[in-house]
Amino acid sequence: SALVVVGGGKLSLQFFLVESDTGANLKSTKDLRIFYLGKGLTGRKEEASIDHRINAVKAIPVDKHNRVHLVIAGDSDGNLHVFLIPEVNPTDQKSRFGVILPTSSRPILSIEAF
Repeated sequence: SALVVVGGGKLSLQFFLVESDTGANLKSTKDLRIFYLGKGLTGRKEEASIDHRINAVKAIPVDKHNRVHLVIAGDSDGNLHVFLIPEVNPTDQKSRFGVILPTSSRPILSIEAF
């Protein structure tokens, strides 16, 4: 499986889970199942204008046994938006609440995590 994170204007984030329908015999995108896991929300979303953008996103697995990912997104104002996204129950489409970590860098254009 793979976690896909999409970021854009007005500090929007969406999370998707992509899984293979056929196991090791993956031959085309028709062999994939894609589940919408929800949208990412932090306190700044309501006050964001179209000029407030998510510029960079990084996701890393933090608990492989329970399939949980740490997602870090950087915005145009220099804030990091941090989420824990579980892969469990992909039919449970809901808002995922994260926290904001202010930084002294503006805008954030790249993120690297190990």
